[in-house]
Amino acid sequence: MKRVYLLRLLLFSAGSLIFFQAAAQKMKATEIKAIFERTGIVNEHFTGFALFDEETGKMVYEHNADKYFVPASNTKMFTLYTALNMLGDSIPGLRYVISGDSLFFWGTGDPTFLHPDLNTNRVLSFLKNTDKKLFYSVSNYLTHRSRNFLIEPMPLPVGDYHYPPPVMTNPEAEKTIQMLELVLEKEVHMSRKELPRDAATLYSILSDSLYRRMMLPSDNYLAEQIVMICGSTFGGPLNVDSVRNYSQKNFLADLPAKAYWVNGAGFAGNLFTPRTIIALLIKIRDKVGNEQRLHQLFPAGGVSGTIAEAYQTDNGSPFVFAKTGTLQYVHNQSGFLVTRKGKRYIFSFMNNNFTRPTPEIRAEMVRVMTEIHEKY
Repeated sequence: MKRVYLLRLLLFSAGSLIFFQAAAQKMKATEIKAIFERTGIVNEHFTGFALFDEETGKMVYEHNADKYFVPASNTKMFTLYTALNMLGDSIPGLRYVISGDSLFFWGTGDPTFLHPDLNTNRVLSFLKNTDKKLFYSVSNYLTHRSRNFLIEPMPLPVGDYHYPPPVMTNPEAEKTIQMLELVLEKEVHMSRKELPRDAATLYSILSDSLYRRMMLPSDNYLAEQIVMICGSTFGGPLNVDSVRNYSQKNFLADLPAKAYWVNGAGFAGNLFTPRTIIALLIKIRDKVGNEQRLHQLFPAGGVSGTIAEAYQTDNGSPFVFAKTGTLQYVHNQSGFLVTRKGKRYIFSFMNNNFTRPTPEIRAEMVRVMTEIHEKY
């Protein structure tokens, strides 16, 4: 009789445990909602939020997740994903053909050429050390939006010359030729030779180094140029619009809502939903395939990039890895969250049309994500 009672007690206890575990799972969405809505700030303006559980593959909580928001530099994640699909582990710095005593070369839009922090000097050394006559071809230049070794008009310096950081460029091929001659210390001729399909490629830098430099400080110039580099893989004229169209058709067609993506950096004109950004982050995660590499590509809370000063670390370890996006009346964060219990979440937190100072909005976002980290 005691054995029967004990068996019933064990069965009841096990059933109760299952019940309470299920109840706790149901309570989670309610608790996240309470955390999210514990401040009046998020109710003062247009806010979107989505939290995705990587373990279950399901949304935990959503608030206006199907509404369109101005993403600002969250757009750079679309640029990142496109580049991950179109470029290899290194950035093409130059296309070239050797014909007799001549070397014809075409730019790819690579922004690391002469960059004070990213330049490996591979392209510079290649052109400087060749004994061939140099011909810079502008045949793959298409519109004023294409940038191919091109710089703003400026008087050429006299005497010692220090390489400037890359700047937004101007389609004046003559100025490009002059600048190349200055840095290479040799004559460079202009050409309109068409880029052949079998042209060789000279690679300049590891791709992740460029992606990190775009993502962590949120570099607009690099973002636009990365889209152009992707365009260089088509083999025709450099055209950033064709890259975005190609990516939408081939890599982003299965997003839950249409992505209004019109530039690579996050200037005005882009519109995405939090749910769409979650789907994009899942794609980025799966494409990268390694969590350590994935986290290195995003700003780390309390450690690096645009959220280095926003978050505190947890005993020295960052727990938020997220891309920010800021314009006037816009501040967003989207990325990856690791909780104290080791749970992995993906989130998108978007704020538009607020009138408070941006630091106040940022502080509330940090409060919400930190509380989720600590409780779960």
